[in-house]
Amino acid sequence: MALHPVSGFDMFIIAIATPIMTGQAGAAVSYKYTDLGLGTAYDINNNGEVVGTDGANAVVWKGTNKTILGLGVAYGINNPGQVVGDIRDNAVLWNGTAATALPDFDKESGVRSVSANDLNDAGQIIGSSVSDCCPSLDVYWKNYTTTPELLGDKFGRATAINNKGQIVVNAYLSTYVQNGTTHDYFDDWPYVTGINDVGHTVGGWDQALLWYTPHDAPIVLKNLTGFSLSAANAINNKDEVAGRSFNTFADDAPTGHATIWNHTSAIDLNTFLPADVLEAGWVLTNAETINDSGWIIGEAYNSSLGAQHAFVLTPIPEPETYALFLVGLVLIGVLGRGTAVC
Repeated sequence: MALHPVSGFDMFIIAIATPIMTGQAGAAVSYKYTDLGLGTAYDINNNGEVVGTDGANAVVWKGTNKTILGLGVAYGINNPGQVVGDIRDNAVLWNGTAATALPDFDKESGVRSVSANDLNDAGQIIGSSVSDCCPSLDVYWKNYTTTPELLGDKFGRATAINNKGQIVVNAYLSTYVQNGTTHDYFDDWPYVTGINDVGHTVGGWDQALLWYTPHDAPIVLKNLTGFSLSAANAINNKDEVAGRSFNTFADDAPTGHATIWNHTSAIDLNTFLPADVLEAGWVLTNAETINDSGWIIGEAYNSSLGAQHAFVLTPIPEPETYALFLVGLVLIGVLGRGTAVC
């Protein structure tokens, strides 16, 4: 039996499906908006589990279902579902709802860990500490049972660790730690906040920046039209960047618009809000992070209510759904025109 050659239509479908299946597709056409209620969302894993705070409690959201972990703040979650944060200035890890205090430094050292900020899938953890001399030093735990180590001697906050164990430290002179070696960035004050598994990093105090290596000049990410300032918070493994665009460093209320950058193109996430949400006065002010499926979390603010809510935006349809649909079209198109040749 033989089949007819692949047609131009088949090649068209394949051409569309290929970038989606290989992770090269652009940003979603639209997003589904989910209001998580009062609170702040800090991290999301690739399973769509979100961690943050609701008042004085650390919480995990799965969809709109909320699990209260207890008093504290949850800052990071890995794909296995382990959560890190702090309880009353003590670094902790949650497995499920059970909290375990992370090992601390010897009392004689004068250093005390106060928070765990992020962890990777291997369970390596980074955090912050205080000491008699310094307001903030960076801490690393190989796992939740090991004694912590200091990451150099610079003031700052260890903000992110990837699955290769590479760490970025947000400081006056930000650094990049790989295999125990510290590298200073090209810029004097890059304010680095996020890293993906390839080692690409993002940050910027008043201008969103992307570095492919810490030794090179950064790529400037464009501001949204109508905004003069921007900041990048996180980057996923498709190089999609989450952050915000704004015009002033206001302290009295959240300002600006939640933004994602698909390579260098800036997208205002408020354009995807339903009409009734916009009419009610909600503004997405910050995109905190984005997972590898393109799910985005952040903060929404309503000035008339004086309220801040956590939110999730999920792509419609999700990239994986598109890929499966298009692969199906290819198979139907190709196999459906097969004919027997005697």
